[in-house]
Amino acid sequence: MPPYSMPAVLFTETDVNHKLSNLKLNKSPGPDLLHPRVIFELRDLLTKPLTVLFNQSMTQSIIPDDWQMSTVTAIFKKAEKI
Repeated sequence: MPPYSMPAVLFTETDVNHKLSNLKLNKSPGPDLLHPRVIFELRDLLTKPLTVLFNQSMTQSIIPDDWQMSTVTAIFKKAEKI
């Protein structure tokens, strides 16, 4: 195995469902504008397709462009008192 390759990763439906079941429901929607509550409530319907999508992405070594983007927001914290 070349030094830059990654070992095979397999996502199981149990793992995906567990992650979806543990979403923080009081958080704001992400860049996809889906509220975590919606994903949580639909977790039983989303588990299988997401598992297939994640596994295909890993086996084909292709990450969707949308997954490679992020939104970074600076959060001002109080200035240090001198």
